[in-house]
Amino acid sequence: MFFRRHAYKRKLWLKLGIGISSVYILFTIFNKFYIDSVFKSSLSEKEISYDRFSVQPSILNNILWYGIAETETDYHVGFYSLFDTSSQFSDWQTIPKTRALTKENYDDIKDLAWFSNDYFNVEKLEDGDYLYKDLRYPLVETRDGFKAVFNLKLYKAGDRLDMKPFAPQMDDFSFTMNALWERLKGN
Repeated sequence: MFFRRHAYKRKLWLKLGIGISSVYILFTIFNKFYIDSVFKSSLSEKEISYDRFSVQPSILNNILWYGIAETETDYHVGFYSLFDTSSQFSDWQTIPKTRALTKENYDDIKDLAWFSNDYFNVEKLEDGDYLYKDLRYPLVETRDGFKAVFNLKLYKAGDRLDMKPFAPQMDDFSFTMNALWERLKGN
């Protein structure tokens, strides 16, 4: 942008930018195929019979991956870093499916479920409100354990649902980012 239109440096920077971004995209595509096979193998080794699964990189990188497998009653989630010494997912957690509100009864849940690709939980809270957890995104480690990044607090407003202002449940962002960095470096 700072060089003249036909300057050699401008063409060089453009080619470098396209080249680097293309290599990164290819790296991500190859990683995706490899990580999918590692996740399937990990599920098989743990003898988890699943209906479907999804694998994606965790936030801000292409090294640490998050996988979620859905069964009839649970979600099984795990992590895998390209720097892990084992070729299996680890840090497994089982999250029971909770549907305090269903998409059959509320179009608002139907819309949220569509956005979450049906990887979600809805819990009823003690105050009568509901907590919608989008499980499609990687769980993050907090001082209180792993939490979903997107937790939406819902309440009934007539025959519809409304949402309270979004507030992430990460009480210590530096702890969470440090935990992510440590896990990214591998087990």
